[in-house]
Amino acid sequence: MSVTMLLAGVGPAAEASEAQSNDTLLASGVTMIIQGTNDVIPGTESNNDFYALKILSYNLPYDVARVYTRVPSLAQDFVVWTSTGEINSTGFGIEMSGASAGDFFVDVPSSHPRIAYTVNISDDESEFNATGSEFLNTTYSSGLLRLLAGYDTGEYASPLMMPPGAHLVTSANLSYVANSSSNITSFVSNDGGSNWTNCPSNTLVDFTTSGTSLRVKFAFEGNVSTGYEPSVSSFSVNATYVLNSTVFIVHISYVWTADFTSGKTGLDCSEATDLASGGSYLLMVYLVPGYTIESSGLPLTFDEEGAMSSYPEKDLYYNLTSSTDQPSSFAIEIAAPPERSTALYYVGAAALVIALGLAYMLSTRRKSSGKTVAIKESLASETPRSDGSSPEDDESRRKELVSRKKDMLAEIETITAKMSSGEMTKKEGAAELTRMRKEFKVVRNELNRLPKKQVPPISDSSIQPSGGAESGYEPLLAALARIDDDFEKGRLPESTYKSLRKEYVSKAARALEADRSKGVSKETEKKKLMEAIVVLDEERDRGEIDEKVYAELRASYRKQLIELMKGSDRGSP
Repeated sequence: MSVTMLLAGVGPAAEASEAQSNDTLLASGVTMIIQGTNDVIPGTESNNDFYALKILSYNLPYDVARVYTRVPSLAQDFVVWTSTGEINSTGFGIEMSGASAGDFFVDVPSSHPRIAYTVNISDDESEFNATGSEFLNTTYSSGLLRLLAGYDTGEYASPLMMPPGAHLVTSANLSYVANSSSNITSFVSNDGGSNWTNCPSNTLVDFTTSGTSLRVKFAFEGNVSTGYEPSVSSFSVNATYVLNSTVFIVHISYVWTADFTSGKTGLDCSEATDLASGGSYLLMVYLVPGYTIESSGLPLTFDEEGAMSSYPEKDLYYNLTSSTDQPSSFAIEIAAPPERSTALYYVGAAALVIALGLAYMLSTRRKSSGKTVAIKESLASETPRSDGSSPEDDESRRKELVSRKKDMLAEIETITAKMSSGEMTKKEGAAELTRMRKEFKVVRNELNRLPKKQVPPISDSSIQPSGGAESGYEPLLAALARIDDDFEKGRLPESTYKSLRKEYVSKAARALEADRSKGVSKETEKKKLMEAIVVLDEERDRGEIDEKVYAELRASYRKQLIELMKGSDRGSP
């Protein structure tokens, strides 16, 4: 019987409008999402463009001819294929009605193997006499199945032969070795012997009955008194059956353009089909650097070391979920980096130089004003606390934590070096790095929780540079450094700090633009930026800055410095 015959009545035409069977489950699913350019599809994609590939493995019941998954509403350019080849566009699409309306469907091709074969051989005493055998005037002795002495007729029925995982036995082919063909009649049954179908040796027969219990029967006619004795020495039966459930694997790829108008976009990475017991779901999201996962209903791990990444120029976030630990939501929200318009380029560049260059200004100011700060901190230490602790205790603990951060950074660099040299395997190194990063976060969080020194906040007038609010770029930078220093030491409430800082960054940007309009060279800007890079490196060496923040800031410094140098090369002022 061909595959086409077995699928008659359960193909796409018969099942297309019906919802998926409740017995259909997802044995495994892999979803890979890539933002922007990739080597899978031709062309140059923008950061708003996404490519997705799904590899889905279904536990497919015998009577299900359509499976479902979920895709974005804007998805297009679908390509669907299985191990037997690509599926044409008439075999997939969006379900328009019923319980699965809105889901993406794939019709199981008729070439999908839903049938299997079983072979049973009986050629010794244990097999002929196995439990369930029935002898009527017959016996098995001396290697032969034969009539009992004194009987001219008799029958033998084999034990049940149950094909594994069968929904229906559809056909059988019986062959046997005997000393006669005219005195032996053979039969097969697919319902345990309730109905028998005549089956001559080496002949394929199709069953008209339903069942999964295969049996063989022989009827003997002979005349022992005349010396003629029919016998069977061995037999085998090959059966074809429909599998109760098969594994159907389908690949689906598509593209879509996300809407980042509000600076964010959402992804629904859930599936339309539940995971089977022991099933697994792997999600990999490759984002363009600068884009981040703002919120997610499932825990996503950042592949910081690039151990799993096939696209080293992108940031990989991944999750492996089993049927026993499914999250309540597979929703993900991606946030885009702030956009900069061409018209605001110079103001934005000036603000970057100001914001990032303050590290140098603040460091210089700390060295020159240590005595004043010490006096104010001394005053703060006199304030009693309800828990009996003192600012000195906090400062001591702060020093311990900063020292531990420095040690951990050194250990992380050592582990990374050992992984690069092969002294430590990637697996061992990844485990150590994970442990170190967890401890690093604990230390950093404790540092952040330490009470700030309670010193009365200074007034806005004390921040004003001499000469007025618009008195020049350098005084405004000094004022910004003062604001940052006061906020760090707890002298300014956060709301006041944010408001003042925003105001003075804007003023400094305008002052810098005014200096540019007077023909001031960019050398001063480049010098400040290079000094800021040096100070940033020093802060990182002292363990005073988070490693990820350090990497992001340093990359921004270098990018801005390159832009300034390019401008100088082009002869711009």
